Amino acid sequence: MINNQRINDVGIIALSVAYLSHFMFYSQRSMRILSVYFLALIFLTVIILIILLSKKENIDSILNDRRFHYFNDTIEISSRILLYKAYCVLPNVLQSKMSKNLSNYERITLVIHISSDYLDERLIAQANAWDGPISLSIVVPPNNFTTAINEAKAKIFDYAPFIETKLSAHFIYRNIDGCTGKSTATDQQFDRLYPINVARNVARLLSWTKYILIADYEYIFSEGFEARMLDLATTILDENPKTALVFRIFEANGTINEMPRTKRTLYDAYKRGDAIEFHDKYVNGAHSIPGLKDWFERNVTNPSLSTTLSYKRHNWEPQFVALSTIPFHDENFPYPIRDNTELRWEMCRLNYTFQLVDDLFMVHPGIKKKVGALSELKKIAWKSFHSALQQFNRRMDICCQKTKSICPRFRA
Repeated sequence: MINNQRINDVGIIALSVAYLSHFMFYSQRSMRILSVYFLALIFLTVIILIILLSKKENIDSILNDRRFHYFNDTIEISSRILLYKAYCVLPNVLQSKMSKNLSNYERITLVIHISSDYLDERLIAQANAWDGPISLSIVVPPNNFTTAINEAKAKIFDYAPFIETKLSAHFIYRNIDGCTGKSTATDQQFDRLYPINVARNVARLLSWTKYILIADYEYIFSEGFEARMLDLATTILDENPKTALVFRIFEANGTINEMPRTKRTLYDAYKRGDAIEFHDKYVNGAHSIPGLKDWFERNVTNPSLSTTLSYKRHNWEPQFVALSTIPFHDENFPYPIRDNTELRWEMCRLNYTFQLVDDLFMVHPGIKKKVGALSELKKIAWKSFHSALQQFNRRMDICCQKTKSICPRFRA
């Protein structure tokens, strides 16, 4: 496969050769000298052509699969490779039908991410529980790159009939050798520390709607979440753009297809002990919001704003819908230490208002009780976190000195 850039490069070389030949024809006295340059230029042209035609061999072999260009007459595939800092991005490996309709601009995009080795059919369940557009970043590890990206590609196309209306998928991998995918070199720290905020930001950059909801893989939303939240967003966020529409988050026993999607079924599970506030037994208070009992018992037909929430706890990580103009995640923060909380810190310093929405929620399957493998990852990330925190605090003091007293002191 020869892309347009390669054709342009070859065209420039050809014009150079033609110009030099023309000059030589009218300058007999310089013929001997220029003939040497002419031969050298021909040799250089051949070498460049060989490089251009062979470079990106691995990526081209992957993209040359006809399904990357056409699948069931519905899916359009882009084979452009974009550079994003230290990463290579294959955007819109799967491009949703919704993204082709400008009338969907005033929708809420669900922004999610996943490592390619975790990609499975849970993606279908998550897509089925969300009615709006979805932008998914899939991070491909640098080790066994060709195998990993081919496996991820095969899964995406297997799932395509179930997700193609809503979901656009993008591949991200480390730029080790100019995005060719040929290198077998690995960075052990990179392999162990998932580039979570790079994945979030790339998925955001490749989304296209006015409103966004940034979440993780596997979350299931209450019935009609997007349409009901959109009724509020189009009014509240347009009038007060520095507002985050906060909703409650839970975790429940059962598989992803068994998650409660109405407040009644959620309350029943809560009373049985089969549902709790998210991470309540793991990191107490990080996701709790006051007034839970009243929230369960209040019967609300249409979602409304029930209260304004003060950001006073450094570990509070509210989930929200906002305009797509909110700050991006700070990529200096490593997974898994405050990589998501830091966005809330920045929004506090930028004087955003956090307003709780009645009746709407999301649920994650499984009740987490132990730190598990994260404790080892935190040890690896600790030094990077402290450096990121220092840089973040300096940046906030420069941009937002007036709000320092109203936000908590940020720490691990």
